[in-house]
Amino acid sequence: MGVLKITPADLVWDEQGLPRSRAFDDLYFSAENGLEESRYVFLQGNKLEERWLALNDNDQFVIAETGFGSGLNLLAAADLWLKTAPKTAQMHFISTELFPMRKPDLERTLAHWTELADLSMNLLASYPDLTPGFHRFSLTDNIHVTLIFDDVIFALAELTPTLASELWDYKNWSVDAWFLDGFAPSQNPNMWAEELFPLINRLSGDTATAATFTSAGVAKRGLKDWGFDIDKIPGFGRKREMLVANRNPQIKVDLASRKQPHRLASACWHLNAQKTFKPSNVAIIGAGIAGCTTAEALSRRGVHCTLFDAGDIASGASGNPQAALYARLSPGSASSKGGDLEDFCLHALEYAAGYYADRIQSEDLGNLCGLIQLARDEDEARKMQRIGERFEAAQEFCQQIDPASASNLSGLNICNTALYLPKSGWINGPNFCAHLIKRSGAILKSNTCVQTIARQAQANKPQFLLYSGQEELGEFDAVILCTAMGTLSFPEASWLPVRPIRGQISLLNRQPETSNLKTVLCQETYLTPVYQGLQSVGATYNLDTDSSELKDEDHQTNLTDLQKLLGLDKPIDVEPQTLQGRAATRTTTPDYLPIVGSLPSLHGFVDQYQIWRKDRKRAIPEAHYGHKGIYLNLGYGSRGYTYAPICAELLAAKIAQEPEPLPNSISKALHPARFLVRALGRNKDIGTFLED
Repeated sequence: MGVLKITPADLVWDEQGLPRSRAFDDLYFSAENGLEESRYVFLQGNKLEERWLALNDNDQFVIAETGFGSGLNLLAAADLWLKTAPKTAQMHFISTELFPMRKPDLERTLAHWTELADLSMNLLASYPDLTPGFHRFSLTDNIHVTLIFDDVIFALAELTPTLASELWDYKNWSVDAWFLDGFAPSQNPNMWAEELFPLINRLSGDTATAATFTSAGVAKRGLKDWGFDIDKIPGFGRKREMLVANRNPQIKVDLASRKQPHRLASACWHLNAQKTFKPSNVAIIGAGIAGCTTAEALSRRGVHCTLFDAGDIASGASGNPQAALYARLSPGSASSKGGDLEDFCLHALEYAAGYYADRIQSEDLGNLCGLIQLARDEDEARKMQRIGERFEAAQEFCQQIDPASASNLSGLNICNTALYLPKSGWINGPNFCAHLIKRSGAILKSNTCVQTIARQAQANKPQFLLYSGQEELGEFDAVILCTAMGTLSFPEASWLPVRPIRGQISLLNRQPETSNLKTVLCQETYLTPVYQGLQSVGATYNLDTDSSELKDEDHQTNLTDLQKLLGLDKPIDVEPQTLQGRAATRTTTPDYLPIVGSLPSLHGFVDQYQIWRKDRKRAIPEAHYGHKGIYLNLGYGSRGYTYAPICAELLAAKIAQEPEPLPNSISKALHPARFLVRALGRNKDIGTFLED
């Protein structure tokens, strides 16, 4: 990410109640009629009405905008889309904003456009907290928004997987129309930097168009130099001229000889060597939270899913009755070691909060009661202060609180500095997974152990046949492994460097010391509020152990950690052997990041990128073929319910060939082939190169 902390828009309001940027001394839209300006410049300038009327069912159309501002362009486009596009067509609207409006300012601004009231209400309901990075939400069932709070160059660079000229024609998706908005080049030159235009070129499809309110030379030269034919047409209102542009696919720009953003590398190992097709019938192996969120994400894209599980719904690590919704946040990651993990945690937690808020209908599914993370020592208290400062503009997401506030919010006596996550809480694992399956319409095959994935050779047939022993289980276009440690039983994936972690929770009956708890409380362990007379404590962390048998010593560990969490002078008066509980095996990875993406071929990958044994910095602009049609989604560790929603959305977007909900750098950091890249860079032998 380019920015670590969001600076909200600093606004002044004119006599008409219209917002003006104090920093750039410019209006967000025309004082004459902002909505008509948006319609004229961006909708008519890109000829969207006639293009949308010509779309077919299930077509996809992608708009990219530089400068979200008040969201008026989005709402104008959405209004026209709903009136002209086929009901089954999907619009993706990608927009960047470095200085986003606060929600009350956005609401005040959009109140001017009463004819867009319903869409405005949807936008306000989904408008993200002011945290850096990517934010994915849907305005309607067929209008999907990726709003990126970051510098425009960083934001667009994170949308494209490569600028390698050898892969010029490789795109799973591309931009169809550009809204080049933002304040005037004379007022805000950073929005029109020369690095912008190669990114526009790389992201654009062959029939892409662009429109902008300005006719300034920087815009004209940039578009022309990077593959667009441009025209000047009359501007809106008092503006004399504006620009419209059409991509000219005959113009092939030599990327190697042109200045490009230095942040972009030509590494292509995480791409498929040929375009995938969107499957219609998918097998998902594993009915835990990874499999169930994946089924629900694919179902929203019209993909039929069948879930197979050797046990039942959430019978493994996903089956806890009160799973905490939590991930460790960071004061910043741009210059710190492990930045990918920290950036991923932020995106995952932010997305999960909205995901569960939209789906939890009763306490039987969970409760977003908030979560309080207590500082373990003075060093962590100072770190929490920096985290609180980082999210100063996003108090609804995260805030630092003092002991008095923590006590008031939690209902218990707290003596520690803490972080408060107002939108977190706990999830009932089995009930929520069952709810997702019902919501998705997926078929569930319980007590069915998939043992063999056989690829079919016949043309015009589904790619895969699944078997349990000699029993044929069905034909499928694609297979997704959400099987945690069970993934290693499939020969294609047996090389993955995953490890088991046994975790045991303890279930407490109402106790005087804990029963008043109103939020989730965590430190080394976590404690949940009372649900159906019980509170969950845990879980233990036993690496390389996979027993599901309850152990009294682990109950004792949980009780000891609970005493420390609550700062009690003596243990809670409970005998470990009297406690109920649950034990299951979780799966972790060497870098603690999940594994999400297409399954690479071990020997094929090593052979293809063999040169990295000698020269790790060598750019190889070749994508990897891999096991086409087989995907992975696993390795959540103890953060399954936090990580699963964004991982499922990411994988579904890859499969459906849509813009992804995460920055390219994070998407690449989650890809299964990352372990192979690192091993080759260390020149390890084929038999041992995945060992630590």
